[in-house]
Order: sequence, then C-alpha cells, then structure tokens
Amino acid sequence: MGRVHGPSVPTQRLKVHHRCSLLALCAAVLIAMAGCGGTLPSSRGYVLARPGDGAWEALAGDDPLYATFDSEVMTDPLIAHLMSLFDGICGAYAATSLSSETPQTLRNYPILVISHGLGGLLRDVTVRGADRQTRVEYAIALGVEEGTDLTRQAREALPGLLAQFLLAMAGHAPPDGLVDVTGDQTCVPSDLALWLGYMELQEARWALGDWSINEGRGDQRLTTAMDSGYWACCPMDEAGADTGSCLCGRGVAGFMADLMAEMPAAYPQKYMLWFANYEAAEAREAKLLLAFVRMGRGGEDALDRFVASYADTFPAEAERVRELGHTWRARMAGIIP
Repeated sequence: MGRVHGPSVPTQRLKVHHRCSLLALCAAVLIAMAGCGGTLPSSRGYVLARPGDGAWEALAGDDPLYATFDSEVMTDPLIAHLMSLFDGICGAYAATSLSSETPQTLRNYPILVISHGLGGLLRDVTVRGADRQTRVEYAIALGVEEGTDLTRQAREALPGLLAQFLLAMAGHAPPDGLVDVTGDQTCVPSDLALWLGYMELQEARWALGDWSINEGRGDQRLTTAMDSGYWACCPMDEAGADTGSCLCGRGVAGFMADLMAEMPAAYPQKYMLWFANYEAAEAREAKLLLAFVRMGRGGEDALDRFVASYADTFPAEAERVRELGHTWRARMAGIIP
C-alpha cells in the first residue's frame, strides 16, 4: 500500500527539537524541573542505541543508520506525527502545573533501542553517549528480528510502540500482560484494554494508509472500514460472562476513533498553556492526551475513568463522550452492531 510522505527531513528537524514556546519559557522554574531539550545531544530529535557493555550505547551522530531512518522511517506521516506529540507533551508539562512521573524521559529525545527480541517499552534505562550518559524512565525497544529489513520493521512497529510511549508520558504504567498479548478475541482487564486500544488506534491508522493529520475527520474510516461483528469481543459462550464489563483493545480503539472523529478542536481557555505546545492541527490529539493525564489511577474500570476524565476536562462534550462510552460497551458486548 502506498505511503504519503511527510515533511522534508530538514523541515522535520526544525519541528522535532523540543518546542519551548514563549509561554513555556515564561515558566522558567517548571522548565528547569521538567526540561525541554535532550541530555544526550541529537540533531534529529531522536537517539538510536544498541546493546553495549553494561549499558545501551547511543550511536554516534554521523552513524549512517541515522540517514537511513531519516529518509525511510521518520518521513512516514503518522510516525512523524506521534514523534511531534511527544515534543508537544514535553513542552505542555513544562508550561503547566501538571507533574510528570517521567521527568528524565521528558528531558531527553526519544531513545530507540535496536536489539533482538520483543519490541516494547524498556524501563529504567541507562544510555551512554560519546561524552556523557543518561538514565531515562522509558526507552523504546524496536525488537529487531534476524534477517529482516530493519527500516520496514521500524515503520510497522513504531506506531504502536510510540502509542505505548505516549501513554507512559501521560503517567500510565504499562499493565501486566501487555507483552504477552498475542490476540484480542476475548475480554481483557480494563487497563490492558486501554493500552491496547490506543496502540491499535495508531496501528489501524497506519494499516489503512494515506493517513494525514490534515484530513480532520479521517478517523471515521477506522470504524466504517470494519464490519459490525468486528467489534464484538466478549466470550458470549462463557457461563456467567458479564457482558457489561467486557472490554477489548479493538473496541476501545473504535471508541477512540469515534471520539476523535466527532470532537471539536476547541478547548477551555484554562488549558491554554497545555495546548500552546502543540501544532494547531494536533489539538484533538492533545485533548486525548490531556484526558489520559488527568485520569484517576486504579479503582474503577479504565474506560469509565477515561470517560469521566474527558467529561470533566471538556464539559461541553461531557454528554456526548458518555453516550459514546455506553455505545461502544454495547458493541464490545455484541449487544448492538
């Protein structure tokens, strides 16, 4: 399937440097705490690393693999968009009173670790550069398979991996079982469904191809492209199955796609400092991320917590997001198509 190329690499490099807006710069104390630039230097806005002796080793800035990633991976419009969202969330934390559980990661550029094994998030990672080293709460493991095309695999894997990375930046710890999930045919714990849903939202965007942030309502394609039975994920044949509490990744992805397709770009002015750090076309994505940040942790069902957070953050949309929550629960349970 053909891909639509994003901005040129020189243009993208101007974007990927952490976007310390004038508003964020005014918050000098917060910037000093949360940071708005990389401890490990990079002219590209990301750092590639490989296994080393006792730590991960950052590739030198002139390593040819960077040029390959610049031209064959980072030009993908969805990957460039998700990288830009990390850039935005860094500045948003710095400009607001919201506290982050990942300050060291936000002080650095995203670190992509090229190693064999499963892809996913690495925790409490130390990375050595030419003249310094840094520790971050999270890095991204690409999980390269022997004999595969590295750049092709990176393009396919990064949408879901960057979704995980953004959820971690929003303060959510990876749930148990995330690495072990091999399918999504039955109910899963609600926190796991939330993570799988955000990952599958990005993966579905990539798989449909020709994605563009400027399409506005393009996420409607994610729900109209699937037949109605696709969303039912509750094991109805299990005796005593509680269909009302059944959640699965693809159903949560559908809920988020519907929400994104309907939500306006407008937001309450009291959150202006959060949104000032994103591109104008990223406002809807920034709303989703802010709702993730303001979610309660633990306790009730994760979808209920997200809906409550979104409704509280954007009260003008409260009634509609609650309706969508009920509708998508019913779809996941197979009650309605």
